[in-house]
Amino acid sequence: ANAIVEAGGVMTPNGTLALCYDELGATYEVPMYAYSDPANLTDKVESDKAMKEVNMKLRDRGSNADDATPLNANFRVAPGESLYRISIRKSSLVLELKAAINAEVLEKTDGAQDVPVGRMRLIWWGREMQDDQTLLEAGLLDEQMIQVYLRPERVA
Repeated sequence: ANAIVEAGGVMTPNGTLALCYDELGATYEVPMYAYSDPANLTDKVESDKAMKEVNMKLRDRGSNADDATPLNANFRVAPGESLYRISIRKSSLVLELKAAINAEVLEKTDGAQDVPVGRMRLIWWGREMQDDQTLLEAGLLDEQMIQVYLRPERVA
């Protein structure tokens, strides 16, 4: 990082970015949060613990009879696009959810937009949902937002 700062013609007399000068002598004060370690990011271990807690809450909430209850989820096919809403059983596989998403998008767009199941990546809570998981196993909660990303088309 120091090499980058020096290459830009910035001098740091104290060895920190708190107070620095450029080649023309202009003074810059960089706030501490701009170059300190981020405090709001979680690592994979913390994320796994949080996911296990969500799954435990889901298990504690009900039995297998609860698996058949409908789950309402919101999704977007790409950031900034229209918001869609779908209702599906908690015991459904993620692959079934993908098929339902495709059907919902085709219906709402009158067939103008196709979202191929094979190209879909469903992201919830910062993780990609796997096709062979049930929605309950994936930890999906009612009224949550799922982000749908499409893998690029393969060119033959």
